Amino acid sequence: SQSWASGTWASNVLDMVVARSGGDLVAGDVCVALVQSESATSNGKVYSGSAGTFSTNTASGTAEPCFDDTYPQYSSSDNGLRVQVRATRSAKIELAVWPTIDVNLVARATAKAETSG
Repeated sequence: SQSWASGTWASNVLDMVVARSGGDLVAGDVCVALVQSESATSNGKVYSGSAGTFSTNTASGTAEPCFDDTYPQYSSSDNGLRVQVRATRSAKIELAVWPTIDVNLVARATAKAETSG
């Protein structure tokens, strides 16, 4: 189980991702954001609520989504609220005969809870 002692929602989710990576990621490799849509064709923007910061992507000085995406809204009451997680890590591919190749590994995931009723 994961217990959260302090921090924002986004920083706690980031800490959980790093902790469960088995040492493969550090905090600077991970972005977490709670994002909502304005329409079915617009990129998401960070959810603004009274409970604190909902993004760890604040390099520009404001909270930003982890990546541009569009999420289909299924009804007028669906705000497209979802969690984005992006992890980036550099790696090397070492070949016996050829020179080493430097690569940048990126994984992106979006999760949305669906309920009815």
